Amino acid sequence: TPAMMGLGDLTGDTEVAEGQEHQTMAMEDGGVLVSWVTEGEGNFFDIVGRILRQIGEGEWSRGEIRQLVRDIQRADDDDGPISFQLTLSSGDDGDGDTETGFTIVYTTANSEGGESQNAQRFDGDGDAIGQTLTISTNDGNTTVAVAALEDGRIVTLASTESSTGSGAEVVSQVIDTRRPGDVIVSEAGDAASDLQIGTIGDDVI
Repeated sequence: TPAMMGLGDLTGDTEVAEGQEHQTMAMEDGGVLVSWVTEGEGNFFDIVGRILRQIGEGEWSRGEIRQLVRDIQRADDDDGPISFQLTLSSGDDGDGDTETGFTIVYTTANSEGGESQNAQRFDGDGDAIGQTLTISTNDGNTTVAVAALEDGRIVTLASTESSTGSGAEVVSQVIDTRRPGDVIVSEAGDAASDLQIGTIGDDVI
C-alpha cells in the first residue's frame, strides 16, 4: 500500500487491486506523484494517483485522488500485473506555453486480441493534456519502461514475446511533444518517424 513516512495510507477509499503494483515519481516542483492500479468496472482496471507537496517542516499536503487512466484490460492469456511507468515530460499546453508535467505509459488489451502500448500526458496538477496516444501494438504479454530526455522528448521501451517464439524482443520509440498541436512518434527500431498532424481543438498530446 503506497505510504510516506508519517503520512500513513495514501489510498484513501480506494485500494491497490490484488496482484497489481504502484509507482512513485518526484515532480519537477518538488512534489511527489504516487499512483497505483485499482479495480475498475467489470473486468477493467484503472490507474489512480495523488500528488503530495511539502508545505512545511515534516508537513505534506495530500492532493485529491484522481483517476488518471481508466478501462485498462489485460489480454486473455496475461494474468500478471498491469504494466505501467511514469516519467516527467514537457510539451505545449494548448495555449502556446510549455508545460512540464508527467506522462503515463501503459499496456492494455486491444480489439485485435493483442495489446497496445498507450501514453497519456498530464500537467503538473494531474490534469490530462490532449488525447491518449497509441504508441504501438503487438501480440501481447508486454512490459513497458519509459524515460525522459533533457530536451523534453521521452523514450519508451517495450519487451514482448519474440516473433520466433523464443525469448523476448525489446523495441524502443521516441515521442516528441514539443511542437504545438503535433506529435512525432518514431517507428519501433530504426524506421523513419511518423508525423501526426494535430487539428483545431483539444488535440495536444
